[in-house]
Amino acid sequence: MIIRRRSHFGWGPSDADFAMPQRGIVLHFNGRATHLSAHAECIAYWKRVRSFHVDGNGWVDIGYSFGVCPHGEVFTGRGLYRYQAAQGTTEGNREYYSITLMVGGTEVPPAQQIDMVRDFRRYLIGLGAGVEIRPHQKFFDTDCPGPVITELLSQGAFDHGTALGLDLA
Repeated sequence: MIIRRRSHFGWGPSDADFAMPQRGIVLHFNGRATHLSAHAECIAYWKRVRSFHVDGNGWVDIGYSFGVCPHGEVFTGRGLYRYQAAQGTTEGNREYYSITLMVGGTEVPPAQQIDMVRDFRRYLIGLGAGVEIRPHQKFFDTDCPGPVITELLSQGAFDHGTALGLDLA
């Protein structure tokens, strides 16, 4: 499992408040299609998201705990044991880790991206995060994480098995 630390992006430690997310994870997506093909585009995208969250929203840091790129790497956002800003509710931001898949629109996450979300979820559970996995829309009036990821969630793709015709085993 490749986990890119904040220093990989030129960032220091997160200034976000301490939290102990113990309920599980919440999945997000970009909204619009990202069309990320080269890995360098994923890194640039992650830096843009942080810039938008800090400079545009006035948040202390990127809103997400982690991101998973289409190449199957985990990018650290706020990271472990940090209150995050992605769910839109106090309970959601304190009790869950947020993971965004770096896709949007009707883009289908590649198998390696889905596999990494599943593997990283097991890793977080091993660190004390709960087993719940929820879409962002369960906390806030939004269409996030979009129709594709919502369907994958309903089919259990981030737990096990096959979804949308992809062999995810």
